[in-house]
Amino acid sequence: MSLHYPFLLRLANSNRTGGMQEREQDSSGWNDDPEPEEDYALDYAVNILLCLICGVLLVVMMYIGYRVYKIVKLKDKAMLGMIFFLNLELMSKVIFYAINAAFVSPAHRYDPDFDINPVVMIVTLVLPVQFLSIAIIINLRNWIYYHIKIGEMAFHSQKQELDRDENCFVDDYLVKLHRNMKKYVFWLDITTGGLIVIDLSSLIGITIYSSETCSSHLKVVELITGVVFGVLAVAFGATGILILSRLQQYFPMFYTENKSMILFATFGLMISLLCRAVIDNIRYFSTELDNLFSANINLFNTLMLIFCDVIPILF
Repeated sequence: MSLHYPFLLRLANSNRTGGMQEREQDSSGWNDDPEPEEDYALDYAVNILLCLICGVLLVVMMYIGYRVYKIVKLKDKAMLGMIFFLNLELMSKVIFYAINAAFVSPAHRYDPDFDINPVVMIVTLVLPVQFLSIAIIINLRNWIYYHIKIGEMAFHSQKQELDRDENCFVDDYLVKLHRNMKKYVFWLDITTGGLIVIDLSSLIGITIYSSETCSSHLKVVELITGVVFGVLAVAFGATGILILSRLQQYFPMFYTENKSMILFATFGLMISLLCRAVIDNIRYFSTELDNLFSANINLFNTLMLIFCDVIPILF
């Protein structure tokens, strides 16, 4: 949420009459003096560039989805679902940056009749965050499933050793996990599905709540997204550590060979999500830093796209 709304709201809330030559201070606190022509040109160029980057990433992700489908078909629905929502996230980013660019394009810059419906504006702001959070929830489900699956593999490994040597034994915990694995996976899928339904339902609530209110009320949504991404970051960190612990206990050789890679994936994703969470909360609680970010919105949007969107997608 922190990536988008200050720039779009500044444009949407601006007094666009009179060729956008004069702007008044609006209820959100923006003091919009007439901006130099070169500022509009920079805004336009940056948003076109970000739109193209997201478009390229969308094509790449669609190709990855196609290749994964050719391999797994419908056997791994969770993986396909994650890729599907990542595609939707990138598609919504393309739309968002295209709308941003349209606002400051030479064709519409001085057109007082060119505007965007508030509901469309809010949906455009929220969709990328919603789709990304759903993809991350599904990815977290996959990580938890891998943790369970490692225990199942350890059970079969110890069972084979017991068949070869009667002096060996099977860990009681692994026996219990094996007996209840289907139940664990079932409830894992139910929980994941419930979170996705809540996530999608919140889009309707956010739209209704924000479309009729001023931008300061929309910042409450930013606080909520910050908390959500913070919780997801902690969940990924905890799950990654649990996976490493289980590998170290039951598959020490594999643990030694892959420890660095798993740690890199865990902390790379966790830090990226934490950055988004911290920035969202900082912008909500600190007006000075919020104004600083908004004053450098093109640089801010670019960095947020790289560190808080591209990096989570890579993991």
